[in-house]
Amino acid sequence: LFIDTSHAYEHTLAELRLYVPRVSPGVVLCHDTELEVPKGLPPQPPFPVAKALTAFCEEARLSWQNRPGCYGLGVVTIPPLDR
Repeated sequence: LFIDTSHAYEHTLAELRLYVPRVSPGVVLCHDTELEVPKGLPPQPPFPVAKALTAFCEEARLSWQNRPGCYGLGVVTIPPLDR
């Protein structure tokens, strides 16, 4: 799953909540984790994509890693579901 849409905190968090549960096992990638102030949006917390990733991962008991460069890439590895 690759997420690179609005870069707004709430929108990114909503996408993570909607789509990540459909990924198992797999990898979720979010672009622009190092983008402090996305252009063209109403006021956001600084680094809104990174903050949304952190909030989602806390909810889902997951973790993410940042790959620096080119505005950053957040990587979440989704383990297989226990069945």
